[in-house]
Amino acid sequence: MQCPRHPKDDVVGYCKICGELGCAECLAIYDGEFYCRKDFKPITQKTGREFTPLAAVRAQDKRTEKAQHRDARQRLVVHMKGGEVLYGFCYALRIEDPQFYLERSTREGALMNRRDRVAYDDIKAIFYVKSFDGRFEPGDFPDRHVAEGEEVYVKFRDGEVLKGHAAHTNSSESPRFYLLPDDHESNNITILIERTAVAGIYSEQQYQAHLNQSLAQYIEAQRDSGHPEDEIRGDFYFHQHQYDVALNWYNKVDLASSHSVHAKMVAASYNMGATYIREHEYYKALQWMRHCLQLDPSHPKAMKKVRDLMHQIEKMERRDRRDHKKEKIAKKEEKEKEQTISKVGFF
Repeated sequence: MQCPRHPKDDVVGYCKICGELGCAECLAIYDGEFYCRKDFKPITQKTGREFTPLAAVRAQDKRTEKAQHRDARQRLVVHMKGGEVLYGFCYALRIEDPQFYLERSTREGALMNRRDRVAYDDIKAIFYVKSFDGRFEPGDFPDRHVAEGEEVYVKFRDGEVLKGHAAHTNSSESPRFYLLPDDHESNNITILIERTAVAGIYSEQQYQAHLNQSLAQYIEAQRDSGHPEDEIRGDFYFHQHQYDVALNWYNKVDLASSHSVHAKMVAASYNMGATYIREHEYYKALQWMRHCLQLDPSHPKAMKKVRDLMHQIEKMERRDRRDHKKEKIAKKEEKEKEQTISKVGFF
């Protein structure tokens, strides 16, 4: 049956009030019933809800479906060897190829309408993440990976160390390999490591032996520095980017015996906060930046980071509230459509 107002379109139902037949452009749904534009006005006056034709609702459904398809792509945070960090999406990433293509986005996940070619030789590691801002529902990400191979420590040429399980026992034979993080509750799903950015791969026993040997050499080299040994140990771990371990050693030092250890404690606390910012763990980052300010209340960079983090957290919480409200509305509209379909199925 053709619509009397739009002959090219089929009738989808009739207005509950006046009984006029209409197509998807003529009718809107409210509480599971069709209403024409004229008879929808009292509903608008009562609820503030505007007349939205069924055609517009269907178009929005298609956009939502497209967005969901986009969200199904891999969210990637790409760390380059030069220190640059790229954010974006990728449908499929073949580690056998010399490069991949990244649909670039901002740190907030907004698409930049830009598609870049990224050569593997230029990267340090690719982090497959659950979200760009570090906020996600754990139930949306059940454990999909089973750790294979032995637990390893990967030390990069820039000094950073990552711990996890090599995804394949023959990882040492490939130019790049996957590392599965130990912490399944973190924002990282898996990490693709570029071997040319790696200084060494160790088992736990090998890494501890390597660390102990390096520590002994460092202590011997700093023996005449005049610093207490606990402070020297803290300096070693600071240079290893293990700022929390460094702080543990700095806290053992009598402040009266060292004029420099307090400044190092401030720097280690700030760097811990900066590390969590890079990992999008904003609540933990805020805690460390506040700890830094407890040690040095006038630290300008920490003060700025606290302001920025509070703004970021407020924005995320505001977005979460908005998304929750949209989800409730979408569920209500979906229920209305299901009720309408069951009532007008004879068309």
